[in-house]
Amino acid sequence: RSAKDVLETIRRRGPELCDIYNTFLKKKSGFDGRVVLRFEIAPSGEVVRTAVAYSSTGYEEFDNAVSDYVGGIPFGEVESGSAKVVVPLTFGFSIL
Repeated sequence: RSAKDVLETIRRRGPELCDIYNTFLKKKSGFDGRVVLRFEIAPSGEVVRTAVAYSSTGYEEFDNAVSDYVGGIPFGEVESGSAKVVVPLTFGFSIL
């Protein structure tokens, strides 16, 4: 599983991540920042572990919602080997 493939899968989910941001922006206007996620993708394409490695948003509920969402993304099956991934996501005027 290549880093390029993982990033492309996440980029395709940009609109959904924007929706999550906009939903939480209604609750706490003006927040922004960076959320760095650490997760593992099993050969089946399922995310088996996800965690917020770093956040500058100051909004734990939002960070966890992003982590939960990414944890549910199917990444496609590969023959063997899990992938450990660290992905930074920036929220504010733009995403990814």
